[in-house]
Amino acid sequence: MTIVQAKSKPAEPIEMFNDDYICNTTNSPKDGSTYINTETDRYILKHRREQLGLTQQQTADAAHIQLRQYQRLENLEREMPSASMRIGLSICYALKLDPRRFVSN
Repeated sequence: MTIVQAKSKPAEPIEMFNDDYICNTTNSPKDGSTYINTETDRYILKHRREQLGLTQQQTADAAHIQLRQYQRLENLEREMPSASMRIGLSICYALKLDPRRFVSN
């Protein structure tokens, strides 16, 4: 009996999240010190969506979720870390955000 090993094709590279979102900090300390970024999930989601010129419905459609699911996250009725992995990653992909942005250390 001869065993033939199938040659597998190399895996396609995983598309990385193109997270170029910059927090909108308008005030900076005059003494040269730095602020810790404390943007809320709501702020990040809403401003990134607006930055990309998307409506809530377009964002939900791109993430393959219902509009109300997205609205709950943007309105802080639910937080990103409590969303399912599929929903969280889908929204991050649609808004081109790195999912690690929503995970606390």
